[in-house]
Amino acid sequence: MKKSFKVLLSLLLTAVILITSTMVFAAALPRPTQDEANAEGEQKIYFDFPDGIWGDWDNIKINKLNNAVPIYCHPYAICGNTIEFFEAGFEAMSEQCTYMGEVMRVRYDLNSSYSVETGETDPKTGKKVKVTYYRYIETHPDAEYGVIFSTTANGGFRTANIRLTSDCIGDTVVLDDPVRTRENEKNSAMQDYCAHWENHPDIGTLAIITSTGKFCDGCFPESQPRAQMLSSKLKDYLTDFIHYPYFQVHNTLSICDALGVTPEEVYEQYITDYADLISSGEVEPANNDPSDKENGCPVDFIRYKVVGLDNTETEKKLPSPDAVKEALGIYDEELDPDEPSEGQYEGRVEISLGDVDGDKEVSILDATCIQRELAGLTTEKFVRRAADADGDGEVTILDATFIQRWLASLPSNDKIGKRI
Repeated sequence: MKKSFKVLLSLLLTAVILITSTMVFAAALPRPTQDEANAEGEQKIYFDFPDGIWGDWDNIKINKLNNAVPIYCHPYAICGNTIEFFEAGFEAMSEQCTYMGEVMRVRYDLNSSYSVETGETDPKTGKKVKVTYYRYIETHPDAEYGVIFSTTANGGFRTANIRLTSDCIGDTVVLDDPVRTRENEKNSAMQDYCAHWENHPDIGTLAIITSTGKFCDGCFPESQPRAQMLSSKLKDYLTDFIHYPYFQVHNTLSICDALGVTPEEVYEQYITDYADLISSGEVEPANNDPSDKENGCPVDFIRYKVVGLDNTETEKKLPSPDAVKEALGIYDEELDPDEPSEGQYEGRVEISLGDVDGDKEVSILDATCIQRELAGLTTEKFVRRAADADGDGEVTILDATFIQRWLASLPSNDKIGKRI
């Protein structure tokens, strides 16, 4: 580990930053005012509905009062923005597009507003207090955004995440030709349609990391550190029982290679991005009980709160720095994880691949443990990261078979029995 990195880490972890219980990580950015939004003017973008590919255009119902259609534009900030860019929610009313009066073309103004009721009541009127938020994309070169077009008509379709910069204002999103699809970023059961900007064909589908730990190639935001692409996913998924297994060493190292970064760079990015939470929060131990919504978490974590647009508080969990290290396969300098020395894993849970019940050995009981878990039966202890014996990122009956084959000295996974 480089000396400069150690110094940076020490400074960040020892910094004292006061955060209240209503802290919002993104709220450090100022919210634009109505006057500021008005000064920016219109920021219209367009989408050509792919008739036939997304079903029949004739099934799209056009609101006769305002020409609104069930086609939605979901823009979001990626990095480099200096003011808040709110997200109202996927396919929310404020994201509805307007029919242009031209064949199958709709428009959306990125300079938009969103009104929401808070939990407060106006003492004079007795009505719920409403707050209006404003947003627009910044035009400086460091501001990077993404956008998704979708429809609820014809069974529902959506584009993949598309890169959006100020150069795209006034341009139209069209599907790639020939048509291509890829796994949805958050739902592996869905397929998204790759697309690009008609007048900027080099600006198209974004590179992403899916919730199942797959890297999908595409455009990279020019101002976003590539290490941040993975560090942000570790934040989102390491505390989630369903997706946690997909972000272990066998996958994260492959993602690092695809991004052209090192595990240490990803860890340093994580510490930098979430320094305020890490320095002020208290690390709580993992709790391998998925049914415990309040305290259940597959890794050590730090609690924090975010405040929604309606001023409601939501508690979240941030993976501890050690949990991120473990997911990235980072060990102390000059120590070999395959030949651990005394004290190397001090303070860490010692788990070997295949030791599903956590009893410090791999036996037929571990294969049984997987079978019981898959059947929905109670298990005294189930170490999920040790259960992916075949290394495919999922826990299936094949993992029990791999352990059984390994115990019988048949061809299997030679990493079984080794520390993970």
